[in-house]
Amino acid sequence: MPERITHLSEVKVRTANPQKKDYKIFNGGRLFPQVTPSDGKLWYLNYHYANKERKRVFHDRPWISGYGKNHPG
Repeated sequence: MPERITHLSEVKVRTANPQKKDYKIFNGGRLFPQVTPSDGKLWYLNYHYANKERKRVFHDRPWISGYGKNHPG
């Protein structure tokens, strides 16, 4: 049976507390946020290309609804 993927909620990601080292919040899929000690949250996407595993980084939550309202970027 395939592994069941649970969706990350916006609340779970937003309330993730920074720790001494970077850590990742996985949901079983390929897209995940990494929380930094300075409380930054970068999103990564794992994918395969030419039989190699690669990682693509996205900026801090650009697609969450309401993100641009109070953010200058």
